[in-house]
Amino acid sequence: MTTMRVLLLIMIVVASGAASAQAPDRNACNVEVVVIDPDPRGANVRAEPGGSIVATLKNPTSDGWILVHLAAQQGDWFEIDRAVLVEADQDKPRVIFHGRGFMHRSVVGAGGLQNGTAIYRDHAA
Repeated sequence: MTTMRVLLLIMIVVASGAASAQAPDRNACNVEVVVIDPDPRGANVRAEPGGSIVATLKNPTSDGWILVHLAAQQGDWFEIDRAVLVEADQDKPRVIFHGRGFMHRSVVGAGGLQNGTAIYRDHAA
């Protein structure tokens, strides 16, 4: 009977761990936002939400800004697929990241939006 209880307890722990490990819903989007991270070392792009750093987006000038394209949102994380550096004295933005990465919502924004504001796929929403 003791062995049966231990097995049941293990099954409950594993099942609850699997449920909490599931990724939050992925909501597709298509919008460009500005990197607002004040860290002078730049904003981190991660391989997965909270995962290893795959790139750091740094603005080398005070006359420019970095735009990132948001492809989806998963909880507090945005999936990005590219970033460009826009410089005032250049005709064309320069691509500084291309691929799949994730940025925390606290490091990106847009004029007039508050942190935590929902971004909707349908512009009428």
